[in-house]
Order: sequence, then structure tokens, then C-alpha cells
Amino acid sequence: MPRAVASALPAFAVRLGLLAVLAGLVSGPALGQGFLQSSDTGEARKAPEARLLEPPGDALLQDLSEADVAKVHRLQKQTPADSENYRNHYELANLYYDAKLWDRSEARYLRSLEVNPRFAEAMVNLGSLYEETNRTDEAIREYEAALRIDPEDCKARSNLGNAYYSQKRYPDAMYEYHRALDINPECYPALFNLAAAFADVGIYREAVKYWRDVVRVAPGTEAARQAQDNVDILESFVQKPVPAPR
Repeated sequence: MPRAVASALPAFAVRLGLLAVLAGLVSGPALGQGFLQSSDTGEARKAPEARLLEPPGDALLQDLSEADVAKVHRLQKQTPADSENYRNHYELANLYYDAKLWDRSEARYLRSLEVNPRFAEAMVNLGSLYEETNRTDEAIREYEAALRIDPEDCKARSNLGNAYYSQKRYPDAMYEYHRALDINPECYPALFNLAAAFADVGIYREAVKYWRDVVRVAPGTEAARQAQDNVDILESFVQKPVPAPR
């Protein structure tokens, strides 16, 4: 199923604007309130296409394990298009997400939200799907909708930060990472992506610090494995002067 760190920062060249924001985080106070005011745009979600709610052929499920394919078959049988079981629609959407069947995954998330319009988990995962398919504005809409329901959702805030980052809205992105960590200092998606932002501009000591925090608070996760790999790569740089921005 979609995981918080699946909404990951892309690789960027060094940027003076981002460097200035991050330098403030290292040497100055945390960013203040007021960067973001989520507002309800009033935009309605599209209805899922009926054909995408039909069972897929097994050939489309080849990236899933045998156990997950069996789960898809069971859930499809239990959850026809008109089912009111929003959790089952959501679980199917997650399985299709893992299989990279983006259209089918989106359709099931949308159907889940038709049944339960306040299902914030589906909004967050639908936002992750939109990021995976380069639909950043739609991703932001879903994350902001989830945060209107649960402002304390640190994963939604971290993912929203990633979406802003991809649009070069660096102060907004850093604000969301900090909000996530204010809510939960062990919110490892925010720690991971804040580390990536520091590494992106060559502030390696801070990047290593935050990635080590990920390893500490989320042992055994894929995020921790990736964080340790990144620490191993960057440790050779942390004793050297930070490269000047180009």
C-alpha cells in the first residue's frame, strides 16, 4: 500500500532560495505561522469510471505477490462497484497502487470517498497517487482536504510539504515539515524529507542528522533502510567544507 515516504522529494540542483530557507532553520528560529491557509476550493471530485471498478485480468497483477493477488480476488468478489464498504474499496485501491495500476487505484479511492467523504486516509493515499502520476495540483487538493478533517495528521503534512517542494514553494514546504514535527517529533516521513532538502543544497551535516533520526525512530522500515544508505554515502562529506552554491 502507499507509504508516507513514497511521496518522496525529487532530485533538484542547488537553489539559492531553498538554501536561504534552510539556513534559517539551522541558525535561526523555526518558521512562523502564516505561510499556508488551506481553503476549501469547492471543487468536486470526478466520479470513478465504471469500467475501472471491474476486476482486472491476472496479467495486470503480475507485480503483486501470490498472497496479494488472492486478496485482490477476494476483495473484488466482496466489493462490487455499488458496495457501500468504503474500507474494502480503499484496500483494493492500495493493492492496485502497489501494482502501479494507477487508473484502477484512483477509481477505488474515489469510490471509497463517494461512500465516506470524510475518509482522510483515502485522501492522503489518493494524493500520493496523484504525485506519482505528476498531478501535483490534485495531490495538494487531497492533502489539504485531509488536513481540514485532521490537522494533526503528520503524514499528510509531510506529503503536502513534498508537493509544495516540487512546485518550488520552498517556504511552504519547510513550514509543513516543521508543522509535522511539531505535531509528532518522531514523524519519520517529515524527518526523511527534511534531510533530503538539506542534502539537496549540500548542507550534509544537517541531512545526516535528520536521516539518523529516521533510523532511530523507524527501525526496520524501508524509510530507515534508505536513510541509512544515505548516511553511509554522505558521511564522507560531513567533515569537508559545505560546497558553495553554484
